[in-house]
Formats: sequence, C-alpha cells, structure tokens
Amino acid sequence: ITTRLVGSEMCIREGLITFKDINFKDLMKKLEKNFGIRIIVDNHTLDNYACSGKFRASDGIEQVLRALQQDAHFTFERESGTEIRIQ
Repeated sequence: ITTRLVGSEMCIREGLITFKDINFKDLMKKLEKNFGIRIIVDNHTLDNYACSGKFRASDGIEQVLRALQQDAHFTFERESGTEIRIQ
C-alpha cells in the first residue's frame, strides 16, 4: 500500500511506515486507516505540526505515538482496544 499526499508523503511498503513533512492531523487519519483504530485528537494545536519519521508497522501505533510525543509534546491514552485519545 502506498499513500502519497501533495507537498508531503506517507508510504507503507515492505512493513515500513515512512512519512515526511505530513501534518499531524493528516498523519493521524492515515494511521487510523492503517491500524484499524480511531484516534481522537483533543489537542488541536497539533493539527498543523509537521511530522517526519520511519517505523516498522509491526512496532504498532503506540510506538509511533510515543516517538512523536518526544518532539510534539502531547499525551495519549488508549480508551479501548480500538480507540486512542490524544491530549
């Protein structure tokens, strides 16, 4: 599966999730689709935050979010098996 956005990029290939200069809001939408979960973002100051990174899909959504939160300074909580809330 390959997903491309104008001016930014997210690619999923051979088990790797790679993204460059994609805004946080769009990245969360793409991650929702790829991990089959719902992500609720309450912290809208993150919406246009530019994200870049590379992860193994097998690392899971929580590992991706933990890495992003090191730089973007947010908290997240899994509210159910299929729902994560970002504050």
